[in-house]
Amino acid sequence: MYFLISVPIAKALVFYKVIRLFGTLNIHNPYSPQVSHLLEEISFITLFTVLLAIVGNFYSKWLSKFHDLIAIDLGNGSELLFMAGVLFVFYLIFKRGIKIQSENELTI
Repeated sequence: MYFLISVPIAKALVFYKVIRLFGTLNIHNPYSPQVSHLLEEISFITLFTVLLAIVGNFYSKWLSKFHDLIAIDLGNGSELLFMAGVLFVFYLIFKRGIKIQSENELTI
């Protein structure tokens, strides 16, 4: 039951953070520390969700061997793993953009 509840809650948390990310984006100053921090949080929460789904699937299959239960499929998490990787790359790009922007402000 823990995995059946925690995986959808983690997915909902990811989408809540995405909504907050779109709320904090600023067209005039896109490279802000808040956006970078939210991207980092979203990528790590997504990776945690993938790990929860994988562990939940293995536990469900293991438990169904000993008892007369149906194995629950929480998904293989490959799409979320890809999403976590892409978001982490965006986080690195934004982190580098913040560094370049701060250097540029210091030279003016």
